[in-house]
Amino acid sequence: MDRVGRTTFTSASGQYWAVADLFVSEHHYIAHVDESGRFRFEHVPDGEYELVAWHPNWHVAGHELDPETGVVARQSYAPPVESRAVVRVTAGSTTNTKIAFSTANFQP
Repeated sequence: MDRVGRTTFTSASGQYWAVADLFVSEHHYIAHVDESGRFRFEHVPDGEYELVAWHPNWHVAGHELDPETGVVARQSYAPPVESRAVVRVTAGSTTNTKIAFSTANFQP
């Protein structure tokens, strides 16, 4: 990929609800949460960082119809929700940060 950011891929196989997101980043400090909602970064240099948590939105924002059949061909969703926190990292120590999402964060 030649640009930083999020790209959304959709299915062309009739499964209009199937979407995937790809993130391209200039650095390697990106993680997925585990089944408990936890994540970990290793070998982060000392400093103050902005931690950004991202979650896709499930509210349908629109759809495109197949012009020949009138069947839904592609569906789009409301923008994802982000939550941010400032984190201070010190070598040799663990920093715990809590970011939470609730249904109130996800507006249609």
